[in-house]
Amino acid sequence: MTIASGLTATAAPHLMQWPAEARKAVITHTAGAMRSASTLHHMKCAVNPQCPLQQGSAVLTVGAVQVHMQDGHPAAGHDEGLARALEIDGLQVVQAPLETRVQHPSAPEPGRCAAVYRSPPAPGLSPEVVALTDGC
Repeated sequence: MTIASGLTATAAPHLMQWPAEARKAVITHTAGAMRSASTLHHMKCAVNPQCPLQQGSAVLTVGAVQVHMQDGHPAAGHDEGLARALEIDGLQVVQAPLETRVQHPSAPEPGRCAAVYRSPPAPGLSPEVVALTDGC
């Protein structure tokens, strides 16, 4: 009985951290998927003569999905931008001007448990992708 109590007391704090660690992993991997999708769509735009790489907007069709592009990158803050390209399921997508935030709805602070994609600040620059995990 004493041994079982000791093991429970030792293991319980670690077991209680698993949901937070799982949410952090989901957000970190989502940010990685955003980076990859952005790069792939940028490369697809580079070989498409109707897709302006430096300045301007276009709609890029990838399979059955249409993705709004801005300056050669998937548009942030646009329902048919990066979130549509990723076909995200189970996470909450929040659009703001020049930003797409994919947050974990079951996190204590969903806005701080999110993968954030920001449009490039100027033509010719790359988008920014960050994983916020301190609210998971």
